[in-house]
Amino acid sequence: MGILIIISAYFFLSTPCWANDVVILSQKVGSEINKEENVFYNIFPDVKGFVNAQLIQQSNNRYIFRIVTKRNGEFDEIIKHLNLKEFVTLQNYVNGQPEMTEEAKIAMFEGLDYLKAGKIVNEIPKPQFVKIKYSKSKTIHADLAGKLNSMPKWLRGGTSFTAKSAERFVKWLTTPTTKGTLIKVEENILYIQTATRMDQISLSDVDAISYRLTIGEYDFIKPYLYGISAFVGMGMAQIYNSQREDIYNEYEIPRKDLNRYTQLSGFVIGLIFSSELFDAISTLLTPSETFILSKDTYERQKQK
Repeated sequence: MGILIIISAYFFLSTPCWANDVVILSQKVGSEINKEENVFYNIFPDVKGFVNAQLIQQSNNRYIFRIVTKRNGEFDEIIKHLNLKEFVTLQNYVNGQPEMTEEAKIAMFEGLDYLKAGKIVNEIPKPQFVKIKYSKSKTIHADLAGKLNSMPKWLRGGTSFTAKSAERFVKWLTTPTTKGTLIKVEENILYIQTATRMDQISLSDVDAISYRLTIGEYDFIKPYLYGISAFVGMGMAQIYNSQREDIYNEYEIPRKDLNRYTQLSGFVIGLIFSSELFDAISTLLTPSETFILSKDTYERQKQK
């Protein structure tokens, strides 16, 4: 029993008190780096779906970053190792930048809609017609790159494809755009009803989305549309009457009343659809707003 106590005491005393302790990279970010601080100080520019990060000291010369990400509705953890030199370099880099004040934050994040992508899509009034530009996930591009590289060398012109070049190849072949009615958003998946199918697009793959914040006030055209729709309905009924054989009663007199009844039915049907026609035209006349929901797309737009 005494030997076990001695051994336990030895390991306890030989372990540094700071092992596996959370370390503050800089007073400007505190013990946990959040999404806003990461963007403002540009600490992890290449990490997709960044949520937060903590710096942990493992030994006198070893540090690790535990980075939490969220992609396709699932949380994941990335471990990034640093030595003392890398830690000091990053610390000096963050300390050398200005303080993230409220004014600086507003100026920095102006137009960065991709930081609040989830909030934007969840606040869209549904159902609503939307236009979405998106890109497939990296795994799809990696799989595609493998398939392209497996093709005969003469067929691919001696080119070796990477996931990035496969992505550019896909964008060259197709226009990654979907137009349809946004039905719902669940678990960061957008359900878009198109003319032929129901598309499911992950929010993390969306580059930009266009939709109408409000429907414009166009009540002044309502009487004209109602009148046009009603008379179009009556006109269609008249065309139907002209192509139908005359119906006679038992006295061999043409039933003109049936023609009037058909015209009246067409007039009423036209009035019924006039409301839908007014909504559709009001929607088309209202300009749509485009929100960039991808950091890569935002950077490309800034360079133009």
